[in-house]
Amino acid sequence: MLYPTEEKTFIQLEGQNWQVLGFAGDEDLPTKMAIAQRAKQQSQPVELTFNNGHDKECLSRDDTSAVIKIKARKEKKNQG
Repeated sequence: MLYPTEEKTFIQLEGQNWQVLGFAGDEDLPTKMAIAQRAKQQSQPVELTFNNGHDKECLSRDDTSAVIKIKARKEKKNQG
């Protein structure tokens, strides 16, 4: 889920706290938002990477560190 404010845009992954996807004026924020929206539409899991070493398992809220990379992961289909 995305939540834009005047200063920053937040993202919340299922079962996790809100994280900063990007700050207003960031050149790559529209791209990050598009990846998140497309992943949600296609029911793909999303992996977030942060500059401070936090990754997709980060469960604490951090209003100061924005996502440096967002990646939609394709689900592997079971063979059988």
